[in-house]
Amino acid sequence: MKPLFRACITSVLACVAPLLTSTLAHAEPVIFLSGMGAKCMDAEGGNPREGTRVIGYACNGQTNQTFDFNRSGPIRMNGLCVDAKGGQGRPGDELVLWRCNGQANQNWQWSNGKLVGINGLCVDLEYGDKQWFGNQRAVLWSCNGQKNQAWYWGKLLPASRVSGAAVVQPGQKIDIRPMSMASIVAAGGGNIVAAGGGNIIAAGAGN
Repeated sequence: MKPLFRACITSVLACVAPLLTSTLAHAEPVIFLSGMGAKCMDAEGGNPREGTRVIGYACNGQTNQTFDFNRSGPIRMNGLCVDAKGGQGRPGDELVLWRCNGQANQNWQWSNGKLVGINGLCVDLEYGDKQWFGNQRAVLWSCNGQKNQAWYWGKLLPASRVSGAAVVQPGQKIDIRPMSMASIVAAGGGNIVAAGGGNIIAAGAGN
């Protein structure tokens, strides 16, 4: 049984595990958790519209941290797509929400824990640990295997369906680490949250 990566974040319980082996049939609502831990991909300002910056921000379970995605293709929110600004695909280009146009700078591939875009560049939280607190721009950068380019994505589920949580306080930074699948299988009839290829977990607000 391969290990899952799992962390629980902020004052609302939120747990994320990576997609395993199977591909979802169509795009579904997901959240993206940074490999640095406790920070999610976020549409800045909470009111997604054309031109809104994509950033890393403390995970909070709000709708501006929920995207539609299916392992490859566009990453969508509110009818807009995550776009590498300028369309040229250069290191340092920031990510924004923009009208969907099918161009290469709006096409993403989730591969080995990375989000790879135009010209083979990775989604990177700018400056990594050095700028972890507060808003942190999402930009294109040469893939380097660092934690600020690692992304885990999962579906939202009620907190009551997740057990074995390791709660992280607001503003606390924690690295993702391997956990056994058994530690994140919820109790109760049929409430399995991480069994089988391709099933992912995450939790909504509440407990």
